[in-house]
Amino acid sequence: DRRKKKAVILELKIAQSTKNLKETALQAIKQIEDKRYAEEFFDDVISDIYCYGISFYQKSCIIEVKKIK
Repeated sequence: DRRKKKAVILELKIAQSTKNLKETALQAIKQIEDKRYAEEFFDDVISDIYCYGISFYQKSCIIEVKKIK
């Protein structure tokens, strides 16, 4: 944001079917955590870090959100 207090990290994944959209979105969040994408934002200036796992299959989409700081 303009005040440089919040950060948002997005990971997008393609699901194999509409049945596993939620599972794929959760895997996206897990990838953000495992690969430490947010590590560079862990300083005193950033107060909130949000991870968005976005999974889609054709025209269907699910978004999972996790606040990690």
